[in-house]
Amino acid sequence: MSKLYLISGNDEYAIKAKAVDTIREICGEDAENDPSMEIIKGDDDSKKADEILAELMNSLNTPPFLSPQKTVWLKHFAHFEKVMSGKANAREKERLDALSEFISSGIPEEINLVIDGSGIDRRKSFYKTCDQAGTCIFLAQADLTDRNYAMIQAEKIRGYCANAGINIFEDAVQFLTDTVGSDTARIYTELDKLFCYIGVRDNINLEDCRNICSRTPEALSWAFADALINRRLEDALITIDTLMEQLRSSRGSGNPELAILSLAVGNFQNLVKTRAVIDELQIPGRLRYPQFKNFVTSVPKEQSGNILCSYHPYRAFMLYCQAESFTQTELKDALNGLLNTYRHLVSGSDNSRLALEQLAFKIAGNTRDYQNQAYG
Repeated sequence: MSKLYLISGNDEYAIKAKAVDTIREICGEDAENDPSMEIIKGDDDSKKADEILAELMNSLNTPPFLSPQKTVWLKHFAHFEKVMSGKANAREKERLDALSEFISSGIPEEINLVIDGSGIDRRKSFYKTCDQAGTCIFLAQADLTDRNYAMIQAEKIRGYCANAGINIFEDAVQFLTDTVGSDTARIYTELDKLFCYIGVRDNINLEDCRNICSRTPEALSWAFADALINRRLEDALITIDTLMEQLRSSRGSGNPELAILSLAVGNFQNLVKTRAVIDELQIPGRLRYPQFKNFVTSVPKEQSGNILCSYHPYRAFMLYCQAESFTQTELKDALNGLLNTYRHLVSGSDNSRLALEQLAFKIAGNTRDYQNQAYG
């Protein structure tokens, strides 16, 4: 087992959670009451960074007292960004250099050292010293602009559920990936709520997510896009009503209706791409999941750079089913409807709610019936 653990990055929630797990691995479940544990509070607002580092060095230079070994935990150090930058003062540099020298000289056998905190610079010598001497764990939030963002978030969700002994269906993973964002704390909070909601069940499905997850604008936008693609007109209209009320109360003036369109546009663009792949690979219609999975996973490598092969097989199967339910003409009409609605909204015209409702009827319902209802 390593004598040194350095846990950092920019995902503060994940860093703290990993630090707690690491301490429990070393000292057991009741780690903070372990007499061999010495905790240096790295986020103590009453102390400066150099004072915290001095306290850490005093602890490291003091031999164990009540047991043959001791674990020193610099807990949630809040000053990495400052002490590793050009803004660090002389005392901070001196303390950090002393810690680096202590680590590079070899941590004594009787000491375990755990350091956690966000903001560390991996290009600096301190990080490199720790990396050579022990175990460095760098935890970063998923970047929304990363082409692998969805895959990274989905793996994080599946992993958290697996650790809890819970199976989560792929449509539920997709919902959370699309609506929760890159904040790990928010992801785990929503999953913890779901764990409580399902009770004795050992699985989470899409309906669970719809019932219990926070009604954020992102979640409502997802619900609107999903209602359009699956042609559930009543759900689309209810979502418009809820989103309009929520966004207007939280943002005041502006054009909040645009928020509801972005995900729908992206989803229908994916359906167009999927239709193209279905035609290119000559995928038969009405395949069941096992047949579809076998077909897609057997696609030659030179033809695998497409939307269906890049997704999890079940997510790809869902896209396949959705694309199959629209004709080419219907997809074209849907995209034209989305574009026209966008133009209407950005023009600042009145009746923006009506524009969204007309879009819902155009894609998910019967336009003629809607006209009779709306205009008598």
